[in-house]
Parts: sequence; C-alpha cells; structure tokens
Amino acid sequence: MWIDLGFLIFLGYGFYLGYSRGIIKTFYAVLSIIIAILLSFKLSPFLIEFLDSTLKLGATFSFILGFIICFISIVFIVRLFGKLFVKVLKTVKLNFINKIAGGIVMAMLFIVCYSGVLWFLNQTKIISEPQTEKSITYEYLEPIPNQARGAFSQLKPAFRGFWDKSTEAINQSKNTEEIETNEVIQK
Repeated sequence: MWIDLGFLIFLGYGFYLGYSRGIIKTFYAVLSIIIAILLSFKLSPFLIEFLDSTLKLGATFSFILGFIICFISIVFIVRLFGKLFVKVLKTVKLNFINKIAGGIVMAMLFIVCYSGVLWFLNQTKIISEPQTEKSITYEYLEPIPNQARGAFSQLKPAFRGFWDKSTEAINQSKNTEEIETNEVIQK
C-alpha cells in the first residue's frame, strides 16, 4: 500500500515540476546536468592539466577547480540553448504541448529515482515480501534500477579519463600530507 502511495507521490510531484517548467525547460535541465557531467568527465582532465601547469595550484586544487569550471560552463551553455528554444516555441504557440511533455518527462525521471529507493529498501530488507506482493506498482518498478544501471554502464568509458585524473589528485594530496606530517615529526 505505501509503495503505491509513494509511487503516486513521486509521479505526481514529478509531473507537477515538469508541467510547470514545460518539456523544453525540463529536458534542458536534465540534459544540461547529464551533458555537463559527461563532458566534465571527458574535458576536465585537459583543463585540470592546463590549470596545474600554468597556475601551479597543485593537483588537488587544480582538479576541483577544473571540474567545477567545466561543469558550470557546460550547464550554462546548454540551458542558454534551452531558453532560446522555449522562446521559439512560445512564439509558435506550442506552450501547452511543451508543458504536458515536460510533465511526462519529469514524472518518468522521478519514477526512476523512486524505483532506486525501492531497490535499496528491498535489498536492506526494509520492505517485506507481503508488502511487495500487495503492491500494484512494485512489479513494474522492480526492473527499472537494473535497466538504468545497464544504460549507465554503457557510458563507463567516458568516465575513464576523469577517474584517472581524480585518482592522481587524491594520491598527490595524500603524498603532500605525508610529507608535511614527516616534516613536523622531524622538527
């Protein structure tokens, strides 16, 4: 029962947010974050390298600053295109379709998030088997996290360069701390 109630809450709130923003703003909000994450993982190693070599900030600070600059810049650019596209749609009088489609897209995104929460609750045995059997929606929600995980695993190669740079920054940060600790001990 509560599983279905949670489903309705997530579905309704997601639809409300998407409807109030419209499909274009919703699409570009979601798309800007996804694109920003992916492109930041791909492009930030170059920016990190540039910052580290020109400003000599150290690997850790260059890593953080490079990723943040890359991420914010990409989100800004994608959302700017989204705003321009919304203006075009309003002039063509397609705003109602924009809002309905936005509601549907955001509701689907919220359902993916909700199914992830249910997956976690099921794995930790917080949800009992009788609760899942009584639920009308659980059988439809259960496979969604695995499908989402499969989609994300196909994006794994894009994260490789970022992972290498982040590991390098963490290792250099640890080495700097060890050197400082040894200097304090020797004094």
